[in-house]
Amino acid sequence: MMIILRKIKKFFGVSWPLILAIGVLWLAIGYTATVSFSTNQGNVIYALDDPYIHMAIAKHITKHGVFGVTPYEYSSSSSSLFWVFLLVAVYFIFGASEIAPLFLNVVFATGSLVMFFCLAHRHLRSKLIILPLLLFFIYLTPLVPLIFTGMEHTLHILAALFFSYVAATSLSAPQARLASGREMLLLGLCFLAVTTRYEAIFQVFVIVLLFLMRKHFLTAIALTCTAAIPIMVYGLYSISQGNYWLPNPLMIYGSFPEFGSIKAIIHTLGYGAIKKLMSAPHLYTMIISCVGIFIFNFKKYRVWDTRQLLLIIVVLTSLLHLQFAQTGWFYRYEAYLIALAIFAISLYIGDYSAESLSQIIRGKSLVRTSVVIVLAILLLYPSFFRAKIALQQTVPATRNIYEQQYQMGRFLSTYYDGQSIAANDIGVINYSANIQCLDLTGLASAEILQARKSRNYTTSTIAELTKKKNTQIALVYLDWFGRDLPSFPSNWTLVGSWTIENNVICAEKTVSFLAVKETGIPHLRESLISFSEKLPPSVVESGPYTRN
Repeated sequence: MMIILRKIKKFFGVSWPLILAIGVLWLAIGYTATVSFSTNQGNVIYALDDPYIHMAIAKHITKHGVFGVTPYEYSSSSSSLFWVFLLVAVYFIFGASEIAPLFLNVVFATGSLVMFFCLAHRHLRSKLIILPLLLFFIYLTPLVPLIFTGMEHTLHILAALFFSYVAATSLSAPQARLASGREMLLLGLCFLAVTTRYEAIFQVFVIVLLFLMRKHFLTAIALTCTAAIPIMVYGLYSISQGNYWLPNPLMIYGSFPEFGSIKAIIHTLGYGAIKKLMSAPHLYTMIISCVGIFIFNFKKYRVWDTRQLLLIIVVLTSLLHLQFAQTGWFYRYEAYLIALAIFAISLYIGDYSAESLSQIIRGKSLVRTSVVIVLAILLLYPSFFRAKIALQQTVPATRNIYEQQYQMGRFLSTYYDGQSIAANDIGVINYSANIQCLDLTGLASAEILQARKSRNYTTSTIAELTKKKNTQIALVYLDWFGRDLPSFPSNWTLVGSWTIENNVICAEKTVSFLAVKETGIPHLRESLISFSEKLPPSVVESGPYTRN
């Protein structure tokens, strides 16, 4: 008994910063969840429509054996294979539920915090320093808003963090060949990162390049094959189903190399990254910080030092991400880059021991320290501001999804069960309702995506596909037509619209209901009238069906 008590005492003596940080994280999650549940009448609602795409695919795999947002056909609508099959495993055991992504995100966010602590603890001399760093990690990433996106980003952060650190420590080792256990761990983390998010391929590319420079050729080849295998296997299956090699979201939102003109070449060779960087101050201050720390410590540490390598991985991965992928969309796309940068920079703070801090307090090195603090504040301000806005928008974003997409799903499940509809936001409606869905953006409809990629997406394309699929109604953002989408067919009839207030996350504040066929107008009108009393009072109704 005494031995157990001593071990518990030792654990708390070493891990109290982690325990406190986890407590802060869980309190923030609990508070946000409580407010969100209360705001959304007790429903678990996420801050985006996108997580429901994964949930719909997982639900249909579990119930119907179909990898698709609908139970009727395959759709290549997710670039996170591991997350989808993780949901499948949970749904298979416990049944499909809205709370599963929230639970998984809490687990992986906590795991990221534990990983940060365990790895940083090796380099930091003072436990007093670790606690604020953990809190920075929670706030700046930002973990709590990411949890309420209901997506795979907390798992990606955990995988990217561990993968980068194991790679950096392996690269810093002087031996020509890695130990088999470490190499297997490295390959496993590589596989996890890539199957969690395809964007991890940027991180893999940088790490492979470093292994080649280190002349660890076998490891570089093994990592390349490990990253390529899941992409190739899924790509071959997707092509066999009539889709593209890469998932539809990447085909639509990704930025691919182009060499057809001087302008395209300049953009491909880095101008695209610079352009995005200038509109993302939190990223360029992060990159400046990493580069500055690397240069400042260049004479003190060799290039192949673990900490220096982590900075290299962060900077090069960030530049590749900026060139070929997206940023923003509720702070999630670049969250793993922010997390990696915080971790990489934190390891250098270990150079400031408790004695160094006491010297600063007594006035020694006060001027230099003051300059460093001022610079740190200036560089961190964009990230602090971004994190603040993210926290402020989390609950309102869940409210937006509840008032718009969630109500659309309820409406369709009540009045259009099993029928064919067209839409341009496909997550909640396909998770909540049993529908055949024509996705006008192409995320879930191969025909639309192929038309977009061939630059042959026209009004007649929409008319032909809706006729072929016997589409009854369309739930769409009218402002998209003629801008992001071709004009809708002239025989479509507007029957009504719903408008939400204080929109922070929905693509448009107003969603409109159109009858694709003239014979469908009465049923759509009656359905909207009947559902009107079930809508939240804050949703503003308009259009012909409201004129009684």
